[in-house]
Amino acid sequence: MNKLLVVALLLLLTACSKKEINKQHDLSKVSFHNASVELTTMLGNSGTGEMVTILWDKTEPPYRDPTSSSPDVIPAPYFNKGIGPTGSLNLWLFPNSDYNSEQPWVSYGTMRAGAHVSGLTDTGTFKLLESPVMLEPDKYHSIYFTDSAGIYSLINATDEQQTPVNAIRIRLAHMSPSNDTVMVKVGKENFAAFTAGVRYRQVTAYENVPLDATGRITVRIYGRQDESTVLVRSFFEAVPGRSYTLVFKGYTKPVTYTDKKGAVVSFNNNASLLIEKMF
Repeated sequence: MNKLLVVALLLLLTACSKKEINKQHDLSKVSFHNASVELTTMLGNSGTGEMVTILWDKTEPPYRDPTSSSPDVIPAPYFNKGIGPTGSLNLWLFPNSDYNSEQPWVSYGTMRAGAHVSGLTDTGTFKLLESPVMLEPDKYHSIYFTDSAGIYSLINATDEQQTPVNAIRIRLAHMSPSNDTVMVKVGKENFAAFTAGVRYRQVTAYENVPLDATGRITVRIYGRQDESTVLVRSFFEAVPGRSYTLVFKGYTKPVTYTDKKGAVVSFNNNASLLIEKMF
């Protein structure tokens, strides 16, 4: 075979190989999180088959998987109330799986990296939110939806993968609209990511937390510089080397407002702390 032809074929194969590698690097991993009281209540009152659709790039379902060359379509991301212990996690996560039937274990779908527009509809087709989203190549992202008296927000956080030794990693996602700034104490310790206070709609950096022999972690969230006012507390059994997100959500005082459809909505104190196992 002509040497020039051989060289040309090798260059073509190399270019194709590089193109395929670059194609993979244009992808991001994404998880969607529902931290909205209004949305969760809406889903709890919904009928069989009803769901909240997560919009992506202003397209209505059907949705195309960016990793597939097939023309087939898949359902758009969604939240619903599901059926059974695992299905009930559909209220808070897409996609989802459970861990020890107690802690939701965050899973990820695949999206193209770059600029996007995401949003939500209610269990009908009424649009609740539309917001820009930037996905970084080869990164893991958690997208949180929350609302303050029916005004919805989207928070895009990058999930950094690391494996701590003889410890766990903890971060806080502050999605409780009743409290502008909160403090966090893990066990009896204060950690740098939490000491300055965590603002509403902020997702902190991870903090390494050492484990004792019991593996039990106690968490308290309280008003800024007021440890006597505990807003919510929780404990969980941690696994060394894992990462956890504490999602603080709900109202710490009663609230009444008129929603986007003109209905009067009221909630009592319903603050909670959802423990999500990340990696």
